[in-house]
Amino acid sequence: MVEVLLLALGMDCSFRIWVLGKEVCFVGRWLEVSKLFELAKGVHPVPIAIYGPEGCGKTTLVRYVVRRLGSRNYVAIYIDALASDLRDALEVWGLDLEDLIEVLMRDLGFSLPSMVSKLVARIVEEVLARLRFFGRGLFLAVDDVYKAIGLENVDRYTKMLYEWIAWRAPRYGIENLLIVLTTSEGVSKRILARHTYVEIYTLWNLDPAGFAELVEQLDPRRRPEDLYIVTGGNPRLAIELARYGWDVEKVKKLYSERIRSTLRMASIDRDRIRALVEDPDTDPQTAAKLEELGLMIELFRNASLSPIPTDRDLGVGKEWAWQTPLHRNIVAEILRETS
Repeated sequence: MVEVLLLALGMDCSFRIWVLGKEVCFVGRWLEVSKLFELAKGVHPVPIAIYGPEGCGKTTLVRYVVRRLGSRNYVAIYIDALASDLRDALEVWGLDLEDLIEVLMRDLGFSLPSMVSKLVARIVEEVLARLRFFGRGLFLAVDDVYKAIGLENVDRYTKMLYEWIAWRAPRYGIENLLIVLTTSEGVSKRILARHTYVEIYTLWNLDPAGFAELVEQLDPRRRPEDLYIVTGGNPRLAIELARYGWDVEKVKKLYSERIRSTLRMASIDRDRIRALVEDPDTDPQTAAKLEELGLMIELFRNASLSPIPTDRDLGVGKEWAWQTPLHRNIVAEILRETS
């Protein structure tokens, strides 16, 4: 019933993030929230990896779900694997772990991102030891874990979590359990896609309605439809535009310098890239190389948390897409200069 009301309202101001000196309400992700709630019912047998464009809102989504499930009959834990301090890395709802944090801080003396990610199993074991789980659920989200542990550990780390679900969780009588990992890296996604002990779900950018709600909060004077053409609904890019006074050319110049340098270092045939500007699906091998450079992204449409448009004007095909329309347009301009 609560979710239905939130859908009708379009935003939830009980969860706010601080953006450019103002508090912004959670918007536009009700389908994704509903799907994660469903996946958290019962013991989900494998971890799920949420993969999507950089800046599409993976962190905001999982932190929101942690808060919402933590107010229900769940212990919900968010871990920022890239945090440099354990206090900043942990957010726990439904259980007080302050004393555990003190113990871990004392044991470590200091913490590094790789250390934080490796503490996941210990933190979960402590949670289980402190609470009888019969009738309760556990939701665990580990954010940016593969950047923290390194690509060489993707297989081993993910399989460890899978085996923990299969062999350890039943001993504690957990009735509802979901472990979520987030990543933006194409390489880690391809490693995971080879295995059956993890499921990959795509999170896409905000749809036009959700994006309009975000822009309205950032600056009600702006026309969201004009900005959507530039961003493709990417929240981080919208926030960057707001930071620079909605000057598209200024932001474009900042991105252009990075992309130009990236392409200069990459030995990729320019004609192949040019073909992908016209049709993102035309050359999967080259698209995969550009994904490693942070310019394109593979789409998992059959396992998607979000509706994904097919719109070649926005650089979105059926199987591949540019990170944002801005990325695609900058690459097109660079190619025209060098042709």
